[in-house]
Amino acid sequence: MSLNAKKYSFVFIIVLFLNGCTKEENSINYNDKLNGIGLFEGPMSCTASFIEIPNMHPDSPAIVITNGHCTSDFYLDNAIHTNTSINATIIFNKLEGISEDKQIQVKTKKILYSTMKGIDLAIVQLDISNKQLIEKGVVPLKISTSAPLIGSKLITYGYPRFLNPLFLRKSEDYLGNPSNISEFIWLWKNLYSAKFQNIYSGSSGSPVFASNENALFGVINTTTIGAIGECDLGAPCEIKKNEKPKVIDNTSYIVDVTSLYKCFYNGIFDLNHATFPYEKPSLFSIKLKNDVRNFNSNQLGQDIELIIDEPINTSYKVESFKEFEPTNSNNFLNNNNALINIQKPKEEGFYVISVMKNNNFNEVKYITFKNDFTAPSENAINIETTFSDSEGYSVRPVFKYPELTQFDWKHGVASNCNCNDPNGYNTYNRIAVQVSKSELPYKFCIIGYDLANNKTTAKEFIIK
Repeated sequence: MSLNAKKYSFVFIIVLFLNGCTKEENSINYNDKLNGIGLFEGPMSCTASFIEIPNMHPDSPAIVITNGHCTSDFYLDNAIHTNTSINATIIFNKLEGISEDKQIQVKTKKILYSTMKGIDLAIVQLDISNKQLIEKGVVPLKISTSAPLIGSKLITYGYPRFLNPLFLRKSEDYLGNPSNISEFIWLWKNLYSAKFQNIYSGSSGSPVFASNENALFGVINTTTIGAIGECDLGAPCEIKKNEKPKVIDNTSYIVDVTSLYKCFYNGIFDLNHATFPYEKPSLFSIKLKNDVRNFNSNQLGQDIELIIDEPINTSYKVESFKEFEPTNSNNFLNNNNALINIQKPKEEGFYVISVMKNNNFNEVKYITFKNDFTAPSENAINIETTFSDSEGYSVRPVFKYPELTQFDWKHGVASNCNCNDPNGYNTYNRIAVQVSKSELPYKFCIIGYDLANNKTTAKEFIIK
């Protein structure tokens, strides 16, 4: 999951100074709020919050929340993980003006719950008790039981790694309407939006507050800032019935965590309690046989092969994003087979396969895919050239996911290299080519491929 950013003028960011933020400014106890927000250093670098749980016991393990994608190097779209060990570090009190010796580092112990299925959320247990962490000066954050009204002013705090030096940063905006969101292989329901500034890699998991509240109601999980593509990695799109999916510029999305308190009963995380608000893991799972999600026009005659574990009494349907509505339980086709051959839709666009078991519509699993019949433009191809006085030039093509994910190229002395001749092209093996000054002028001919394997025409570069 990519969180990149670019500047825009109407939202501003304030660098936090712990001693410079007081109750008088916004009627918020900033010291207490900031102490509970930590830098999460694990499979990914993110932001996490030490939370206050119902009936919190001093000797119970401390709990933090962050995004599900922060707890794994690569997260599947329908996976749910519980009671799983995790090796990560949380650094609290990493604030502007606070020396490193006053920062507080604690280790994680295990994942209590983590998923990217419908909601991008992780609940992580630390290797320290509530009492011990509070005695170190870290104050747990309350969780609101209701989201603020649309249009309410918001504040978020996080650790964007792009900004140096790395410390807690603040950003403000207003709460936008919720939408269903698709990004890469993931599908999320009812994410709120806001146009926060400076949301970069590391901002994932940042707590979001109404400006007049000390209790967080959500966490940031993704953004369109710096997006390339549509509904692809780093370019989440909003899905609405009867509308083309849209990437809304400079927009970040917020996971609602106002039901999270229901995960705890008598001060203990309880996956099996009747009030548990999230989906539980099961043996029922789905996947594509070849795990290919992007199809070009040459693949229309091939079926999509869907594999279902525990297929008895399942049902499925295929819809475009324009047709998709996660509350619509109609038009499912009955199935008992472990392998289903699904004929590909003929139109270009985004689609979702929904699979349900035992008519339980609350636990539908989704797989998204894309019919992409449009080749990238050769104008998008570029090269990176590094010059060394002793070695000449080092040259490589520039990847731009998802439109340029692989290249064929050939190269040679300019007078002997014809880009229009199909002979001589080889797959770029991710090793730069060295060009000596004596070989100049030197030509590169490059053909790019997108994720669906549509290819560009050749583009020519001459190093002089």
